[in-house]
Amino acid sequence: MQAHEQQWRLRDGVGRWGRSTRLAFSLGLASLAVGGAGCAPKTGGPDATVAPTAPVGAPTPTAAPAEPAANTPKPSGPSGTITATATLDGKPLAGVAVWVVGASGSGEANGKRLVFHQKDNTFYPTVGVVMKGGMVEFVNDDTHLHNTYSHSPVAAFSFNQAANGSRSLLKVDKEGIIDVACHIHGLMRAWIVVVDSPAHGVTDSHGAVTISGVAPGTYRAKAFAGDAGSLDGSVTVKADGPATVAFKFSS
Repeated sequence: MQAHEQQWRLRDGVGRWGRSTRLAFSLGLASLAVGGAGCAPKTGGPDATVAPTAPVGAPTPTAAPAEPAANTPKPSGPSGTITATATLDGKPLAGVAVWVVGASGSGEANGKRLVFHQKDNTFYPTVGVVMKGGMVEFVNDDTHLHNTYSHSPVAAFSFNQAANGSRSLLKVDKEGIIDVACHIHGLMRAWIVVVDSPAHGVTDSHGAVTISGVAPGTYRAKAFAGDAGSLDGSVTVKADGPATVAFKFSS
């Protein structure tokens, strides 16, 4: 009786275990099916292309500006050119500042910055022209000290410039001529011509300079040549051809 009871209990336990196992296995499959459905990719499968996500804090790209309409009027009207020449006792004179009062024009590098280099106790260039409101830079390329200064009412300054690349900046806010010198080297001289006209330039080795983009009209033209002084002239610009003006200096 005792052996039969143990055998029944064993069969009952196995039966219960078998039923429990089958029930748990069935529930596990159902749960896996539900969970798998939630994790599956929505579309495209494993080879689908995913758009990259911009990093946090990255700037939002902006659309390129629209092209102007084909019939947009141009802001500039007809213009002409002026060729100015400068001579000293009949010979071409280089380094003469020329400007046209009250005229438009291209100017030299927009005329807002002028650079003087100091080399072998000499200013290069000797005469420079810059527009009012622009910047003048002095660069010491020598291996010794320079003290660059001016007492001009247009702009007074004093720059103590150490050797080998020392740089000093001067902002010019008035029209006029600024004479520049060095306290240490008395023979060093230069001139800054401050103008209120983009129609300006400096004569080349042939004693000539061409100023473009000048609107038609009659203008007063001026020239400054350092120790040779200054001269005035008149020039009439036409849209259909070049204009000329000559400045004849004498010693």
